[in-house]
Amino acid sequence: MVDAIKAVGKLRSQEFLSSGTFIVPSNVRDVLLTLSGGGGGGGGGGNDSTTDESGGGAGGGGAAQGFFRYPVTVTAASITVTVGAAGTGGAAGGSDSAGTNGVPGGSTSFGSLLTALGGADGLGGGAQAAGSGGNGGASGNGSGASGGGGAGTTGTSGTIGGAGSGYNVTNDGGGGGGGGGGANSANTGGGGGDGGASGNGYIGGSGGGGDLDSSGGGGGGASAFADGGIGGDESDSPGTGGRGAGGGGGMGHDPSPSNQAGAPGGSGYCLVEWVA
Repeated sequence: MVDAIKAVGKLRSQEFLSSGTFIVPSNVRDVLLTLSGGGGGGGGGGNDSTTDESGGGAGGGGAAQGFFRYPVTVTAASITVTVGAAGTGGAAGGSDSAGTNGVPGGSTSFGSLLTALGGADGLGGGAQAAGSGGNGGASGNGSGASGGGGAGTTGTSGTIGGAGSGYNVTNDGGGGGGGGGGANSANTGGGGGDGGASGNGYIGGSGGGGDLDSSGGGGGGASAFADGGIGGDESDSPGTGGRGAGGGGGMGHDPSPSNQAGAPGGSGYCLVEWVA
């Protein structure tokens, strides 16, 4: 079917950055679809009201599932296109409170013919110095595993998110990195884990660094279309994921400066191509 599409006529396309309707041109039955779901939002960092201690860093969001020029046959006169929303970042925890989980990314679908799943949310960092880092979000179809959060009692670093699998027509995003464990009088805070790479070579966001009074957020997972957002720390705010990628997790901290909210993932996408 792909060879038939390429063989004759002029290649035409319609791009959807938001949901809408594809009106099937007359005499067109075969189309190529490029889809991405929305990336998951990073979690918010935890808080400790005691100076020189910190709550846990938050996990980065997972990346969405992606498809490149996937061939499908259409028989209806019109197709509903749903573009997955970006997952929003979780709120930073209040005094001595854990951060809020991010929001998963929405799925992108071309009618009932093809669906690209959104990335999972990064979990919020735990409360106070014993607060563990939040786990990162898994990728849209689960091939990119979530990174684990660091332990709060030892201030260990979060682990890297799993890499996505697949290359060519189907490309799977990476999982979000885990947040670092909280700092206390016995140890510094842990750094966040890096987000996982996608199956086609985009890079997950780097995890934020830990310090005497802070714990780093995990990096967002990379999608098949873009790099993941960086995890937050004392030098940088967490980064928003690119198209379909996960947002970075927020830093865990003591009262000054404040712990951080998580960053949003990237929005979904749909491109329809046909020959006419």
